[in-house]
Amino acid sequence: MGADSKRTMNQLNGEINTYLNTVFLDLANELAKKTPKRTGKASRGWRRSGQYDITKEGEQEVIRNNVDYIAVLETGTSKQAPQGMINPAVEIVNRRNNKRF
Repeated sequence: MGADSKRTMNQLNGEINTYLNTVFLDLANELAKKTPKRTGKASRGWRRSGQYDITKEGEQEVIRNNVDYIAVLETGTSKQAPQGMINPAVEIVNRRNNKRF
């Protein structure tokens, strides 16, 4: 691969990474909004755990919530989020991003 091709590939990878990390930030914010709030602990628990990098192989964790009961909330045990939080948040972010294209 020539120098120009490498430069173009690096630039494209950078633009893709920027876009994907913007989407993940949007998703983390939407997850916080969708999470039931009694004390606010679960909602505040959503964190970006890293930056996604398209050039890295394997799974990359970019959003997490370490609150011990987050999985219980995800099963729909709260009247505030009977469908859980993840699927509704992903659907909203997908709709927003589909409008961009």
